[in-house]
Amino acid sequence: MTLTCFGQDPTSQRWWKLTGDDAKALRALPLHYRFMPQRDEATATLIAEGARPAEAVWVDTDALPPEAHEPHPLRVPWGYPGWLESALAWIAAHAAGLHAWKELKSWSLSCVIRAETGRGVVYFKATNQRPLFANEPRITQNLAQRFPGRIPTPLATDPERGWMLLADFGDELRTSHGDDATALALTDYSRLQQQTLGQETELLAMGCVDRRPAHLAREVARLLTDQAALDTLTYDQREKLLSVDWQARIAAFADAPCGLVHGDLHTGNVATGPDGLLYFDWTDACVALPWMDILLPFWPENVDKTQELLAAWSTPLPPWNEIAPLIALHHAVSYRHIRDATEPCVQHELGIMLTLFLQKVAAFV
Repeated sequence: MTLTCFGQDPTSQRWWKLTGDDAKALRALPLHYRFMPQRDEATATLIAEGARPAEAVWVDTDALPPEAHEPHPLRVPWGYPGWLESALAWIAAHAAGLHAWKELKSWSLSCVIRAETGRGVVYFKATNQRPLFANEPRITQNLAQRFPGRIPTPLATDPERGWMLLADFGDELRTSHGDDATALALTDYSRLQQQTLGQETELLAMGCVDRRPAHLAREVARLLTDQAALDTLTYDQREKLLSVDWQARIAAFADAPCGLVHGDLHTGNVATGPDGLLYFDWTDACVALPWMDILLPFWPENVDKTQELLAAWSTPLPPWNEIAPLIALHHAVSYRHIRDATEPCVQHELGIMLTLFLQKVAAFV
């Protein structure tokens, strides 16, 4: 059955009180659901458990709407029947058998499964190729060889299908280090990143996406003509955004050395390993200006806290007011591409992020 969602957090509702049936949600709505202007139009698909209610009737598939028959061309592979069985068989084949498993995440960007296997607890991840995404199995394998002990070495990969198997490497940094985690990650990662500055050809050959200043300039020009994105801003925010010569701002860094940019550097993508901090989730891996990784995360409003975190970066930075809007534009470009490569019915999962980063740009003008 399909229900129209009407609560800010439908996952907290007792579905059987709403429907009179035993049911469970197949897809939980994201935490930022409450920010979605279209939330009243969102739906959650449920599957009944137990006995069929006496008044329930089967509906012929011919009576279903057209979208139920023809999957959208942007549907993720794990959205198709039979995919899960294939993934579980692959896990079992590469991990000496499969004893138990649990799907931790299934959304528009990835599917993650925790599995208990003959090789212990492992994590399977599937990602979908997108215009600005690196092939995560391939780039993770290559970076693990380049930085042993600092990037997890996959137990198995299938780059063609975007599949990867990783060992359990412990708690996320935000769990193990609490309030100190962000500064620790910024300091450590910036030191690791220094080893890659100027090695752009090597990084591109490893599978990083080219997002150097010339690329940013082209993408920002397209972004500023994206009416759907601009319409999510207030009039004042749009005026500020469009009042700046961004091409000149970006050109000022045309000759600056670029290096390995993680692209989604936050403390949920860092763990503590025996040889130092361990960095994972490399879908956004690219060659870009190094400070594009300063998310802070999303920059605290407290100015003193921002300066404290910036001081954690291990190399001198250009003035913050010069680079902050370019960082926000870099990530706005990322989310614009994610939006355009996502099936419309699930664009709400990350749709707010494009708006948030454009608002950050305007705030720095």
